[in-house]
Amino acid sequence: STRNKNNNNNNNNSTMPKHHRSRKETDQIARQFYNDKLLHNPTLRQHCEDRHVLDETITAWKDEQYRLTGVPIKGMSRSQFIFSLRSRWKLIDVKVAEENVIVWSDRADLMQSSSSAAAVVV
Repeated sequence: STRNKNNNNNNNNSTMPKHHRSRKETDQIARQFYNDKLLHNPTLRQHCEDRHVLDETITAWKDEQYRLTGVPIKGMSRSQFIFSLRSRWKLIDVKVAEENVIVWSDRADLMQSSSSAAAVVV
Protein backbone atom coordinates (compact mmCIF):
# COMPACT_ATOMS: atom_id res chain seq x y z
CA SER A 1 0.00 0.00 0.00
CA THR A 2 0.98 3.64 -0.35
CA ARG A 3 1.03 4.10 3.41
CA ASN A 4 3.66 1.40 3.94
CA LYS A 5 5.74 2.79 1.10
CA ASN A 6 5.76 6.25 2.73
CA ASN A 7 6.81 4.80 6.07
CA ASN A 8 9.67 2.95 4.45
CA ASN A 9 10.85 6.09 2.68
CA ASN A 10 10.80 8.04 5.93
CA ASN A 11 12.86 5.38 7.67
CA ASN A 12 15.42 5.30 4.88
CA ASN A 13 15.81 9.07 4.83
CA SER A 14 16.51 9.48 8.53
CA THR A 15 19.92 7.94 9.12
CA MET A 16 20.19 9.53 12.58
CA PRO A 17 17.58 9.89 15.27
CA LYS A 18 16.20 13.40 15.38
CA HIS A 19 17.10 15.39 18.47
CA HIS A 20 14.53 17.98 19.39
CA ARG A 21 15.99 20.69 21.60
CA SER A 22 14.00 23.13 23.64
CA ARG A 23 14.35 26.82 22.88
CA LYS A 24 16.11 27.26 26.22
CA GLU A 25 18.67 24.60 25.28
CA THR A 26 19.39 26.12 21.88
CA ASP A 27 19.74 29.56 23.47
CA GLN A 28 22.22 28.22 26.03
CA ILE A 29 24.28 26.44 23.37
CA ALA A 30 24.34 29.53 21.13
CA ARG A 31 25.45 31.67 24.07
CA GLN A 32 28.17 29.17 25.00
CA PHE A 33 29.44 29.32 21.41
CA TYR A 34 29.47 33.12 21.48
CA ASN A 35 31.23 33.26 24.86
CA ASP A 36 33.81 30.64 23.82
CA LYS A 37 34.67 31.96 20.37
CA LEU A 38 33.60 35.55 19.82
CA LEU A 39 33.13 37.41 23.10
CA HIS A 40 36.81 38.16 23.68
CA ASN A 41 37.93 37.95 20.06
CA PRO A 42 36.75 41.10 18.25
CA THR A 43 38.90 40.24 15.22
CA LEU A 44 37.18 36.89 14.71
CA ARG A 45 33.82 38.49 15.43
CA GLN A 46 34.51 41.01 12.67
CA HIS A 47 35.46 38.21 10.25
CA CYS A 48 32.20 36.48 11.18
CA GLU A 49 30.26 39.39 9.68
CA ASP A 50 30.54 37.21 6.58
CA ARG A 51 27.86 34.57 7.11
CA HIS A 52 30.04 31.89 5.51
CA VAL A 53 32.83 32.55 8.00
CA LEU A 54 30.35 32.48 10.88
CA ASP A 55 28.98 29.15 9.62
CA GLU A 56 32.51 27.71 9.45
CA THR A 57 33.28 29.04 12.94
CA ILE A 58 30.12 27.42 14.36
CA THR A 59 30.99 24.11 12.69
CA ALA A 60 34.57 24.25 14.02
CA TRP A 61 33.29 25.03 17.53
CA LYS A 62 30.85 22.11 17.40
CA ASP A 63 33.75 19.85 16.38
CA GLU A 64 35.87 21.22 19.25
CA GLN A 65 33.05 20.57 21.72
CA TYR A 66 32.77 17.00 20.47
CA ARG A 67 36.51 16.46 20.90
CA LEU A 68 36.43 18.00 24.39
CA THR A 69 33.31 16.31 25.72
CA GLY A 70 32.79 13.28 23.50
CA VAL A 71 29.19 14.44 23.04
CA PRO A 72 28.18 15.74 19.61
CA ILE A 73 25.96 18.80 19.42
CA LYS A 74 23.05 17.44 17.42
CA GLY A 75 19.69 18.89 16.60
CA MET A 76 20.93 22.43 16.21
CA SER A 77 21.66 23.91 12.81
CA ARG A 78 23.88 26.90 12.16
CA SER A 79 20.80 28.96 11.34
CA GLN A 80 19.44 28.14 14.81
CA PHE A 81 22.65 29.50 16.36
CA ILE A 82 22.21 32.72 14.39
CA PHE A 83 18.50 32.97 15.20
CA SER A 84 19.24 32.62 18.91
CA LEU A 85 22.09 35.13 18.86
CA ARG A 86 19.77 37.57 17.11
CA SER A 87 16.44 37.03 18.84
CA ARG A 88 17.28 35.81 22.38
CA TRP A 89 20.63 37.45 23.04
CA LYS A 90 20.22 40.52 20.78
CA LEU A 91 23.84 40.20 19.63
CA ILE A 92 23.04 40.42 15.91
CA ASP A 93 21.31 43.46 14.49
CA VAL A 94 17.83 42.49 13.31
CA LYS A 95 17.65 45.26 10.71
CA VAL A 96 20.11 43.59 8.35
CA ALA A 97 18.39 42.51 5.15
CA GLU A 98 21.31 40.95 3.29
CA GLU A 99 21.29 37.20 3.61
CA ASN A 100 25.03 36.58 3.97
CA VAL A 101 25.93 39.61 6.08
CA ILE A 102 25.99 39.59 9.89
CA VAL A 103 26.03 42.91 11.74
CA TRP A 104 26.82 42.62 15.43
CA SER A 105 24.72 44.82 17.65
CA ASP A 106 26.15 47.44 19.99
CA ARG A 107 25.43 44.99 22.79
CA ALA A 108 28.11 42.63 21.45
CA ASP A 109 30.73 45.34 22.03
CA LEU A 110 29.28 46.33 25.40
CA MET A 111 29.39 42.73 26.60
CA GLN A 112 33.05 42.43 25.70
CA SER A 113 33.97 45.42 27.84
CA SER A 114 31.69 44.39 30.70
CA SER A 115 33.33 42.58 33.59
CA SER A 116 30.15 40.59 34.21
CA ALA A 117 30.07 39.21 30.65
CA ALA A 118 31.02 35.73 31.83
CA ALA A 119 27.87 35.39 33.89
CA VAL A 120 25.05 34.10 31.73
CA VAL A 121 21.53 34.78 32.95
CA VAL A 122 18.95 32.61 31.22
